[in-house]
Amino acid sequence: PAVAAHRADVIRASGAQRVLDLTGGLGFDSRAFLDAGLAVIAVERDPVVGAMLAFNCPDATVVQADATQPGALDGLLSSLDPTDVVFVDPARRYPEAARDAITARARPERDPEKWSPPWSWVASIPHPRVAAKVAPGFRPSPDWQAQWISADRTVVECSLYSWPATRTSRSAVLVRDGAVVDAVAEGPALAVTGTLDAWLIEPDPALTAAGAIGSLPDASGLAWLGEGSSWLTGPASPSHPGLRGYRVLSELRGSSRQRRRQLEDLGVTHATVKSRDGRMRPAEVLSSLGITEGLEHVIVVTRCSGRTVTVVTEPVHLTL
Repeated sequence: PAVAAHRADVIRASGAQRVLDLTGGLGFDSRAFLDAGLAVIAVERDPVVGAMLAFNCPDATVVQADATQPGALDGLLSSLDPTDVVFVDPARRYPEAARDAITARARPERDPEKWSPPWSWVASIPHPRVAAKVAPGFRPSPDWQAQWISADRTVVECSLYSWPATRTSRSAVLVRDGAVVDAVAEGPALAVTGTLDAWLIEPDPALTAAGAIGSLPDASGLAWLGEGSSWLTGPASPSHPGLRGYRVLSELRGSSRQRRRQLEDLGVTHATVKSRDGRMRPAEVLSSLGITEGLEHVIVVTRCSGRTVTVVTEPVHLTL
């Protein structure tokens, strides 16, 4: 709800009075638009889903139609003023698609032309103000403003605007416990150091996607650990909520037996593994090191100077 509410607030603050939601569904986005004080025309092609949409959003004007059909969009757009907004949330999962072996959910479609509606259709809507909700991995063209939004350190979506709805072309929005804690504009790119400093820093992935880390005051002294690494390193732990610090205790080297001995010397018997930059899964790393999962320490597997490194750290934050 907080993410949809933020998007609705952005649209309302841009001067819009009304939103044409072309992918109404059950009305979660339409409900946020209504709560922000916007008038809503919600379009849904499925009559059963449309009935639930009307129930969930009684103050919206619900239209049963398929906006992608020839001639349908023209009639819908004719009721809008230039400052009103067209909103689209393309479907990116399909019931008949291949399913994830663990979650059993249909896997997301990565090809924007296979979304429903396709991205090319969204981009060609003949209206000056179009907003869209897309997958975080989508890389929009420069003529679209983009906001990557994270909820509790997980990037949940990228909001796109075809007009200057926000302060900058690229930005990150951080949501914690249902509230927006910061919105950060893109900034200068950080250097790659290739040398491990006293701290490893885990940036919120929304900051990384938006290229916004360099605009933070805490970014002074920080650098990417290596090419292909999602970790920063620096001389101190930052205070910004989008940057999480881990004090470096040691880099593990040598054979598995030697690494186990190093852990014994450090008194590490339990740890959480963060290995998204490596090939081994966390459980495999723990098994190779002869320890069990726990919160006392964090073992980071990442890239530095062209090689995979395994670093034992102590987290500053209790919640990992």
